[in-house]
Amino acid sequence: FGDEIEEIESFDSKTLKVLANDSFKDVTVSFSGGPKKEMTLENGYYEIEIPTRAEIPAQDKWDLTSLFKTDDEWEKALSQIKPLAKEIATYKGKLSSSKETLLEALTKLSNLYQITEIVENYASLQHNADEGDQNALNKQGRAQMTAVNAFSELSFFDSEVTAIENNKIEQWI
Repeated sequence: FGDEIEEIESFDSKTLKVLANDSFKDVTVSFSGGPKKEMTLENGYYEIEIPTRAEIPAQDKWDLTSLFKTDDEWEKALSQIKPLAKEIATYKGKLSSSKETLLEALTKLSNLYQITEIVENYASLQHNADEGDQNALNKQGRAQMTAVNAFSELSFFDSEVTAIENNKIEQWI
């Protein structure tokens, strides 16, 4: 568009208002493969209706099934985070007791990170795709709160691992 577009103002999730100079008269817009709409400059502005998520063709939406096939699968993974964090918390004060204990705890912590990342990504992508979807916003909030609570319970972990003496770690390797 070059110098023709002077300012873009978004008023809400349904309408985009674009300030353009007089040389930018008529345009055609299309969002994500949706129907093309002819727009005419009025009072220096184009007012463009943004389609809802439901109006976007399926082939133009993110396919989140590589993360979870269904929301029920997501719920199941979300429900695994708190118990796994509680299980890891039982290692508090024991991480330096043996290489086997440390390895078990690190393996479980790695698993917790993987589950949490996928759960949060799924919820975040759903919300980013349609910020007006209250269900997606609820999921994102639940995922974030679950992760925060889980990892706050494990705040001891890093300091306890770094307190293990180097010679002990070298013997374990």
